[in-house]
Amino acid sequence: MIESDFLQLTEKTFEEAEAFADANYPNSDSYREGNVLTIELEDGPSVVINRQEAMQEMWLAAPSGGFHFKHDADGSLRCTRDGVLFETYLQRALEGR
Repeated sequence: MIESDFLQLTEKTFEEAEAFADANYPNSDSYREGNVLTIELEDGPSVVINRQEAMQEMWLAAPSGGFHFKHDADGSLRCTRDGVLFETYLQRALEGR
């Protein structure tokens, strides 16, 4: 994947993750610094999402663990371990699972 496509897809991921947290977790706060988005829940975990340009991956860190994601051929972001979608891991992390 060329770098500009990767950057465009990851920007979309940051925006969608923040919108998901805002819509589903009204007591959440999101902070973006460069390639890192932090979502903090008032009564729950913090989730950190960052872009790893050199490896063309997105990483998600939460109390449940750290996970790496790559885009597949159709642009979906999937875990490099089990192929599960990023959105599933994000929801699990925000729920504290």
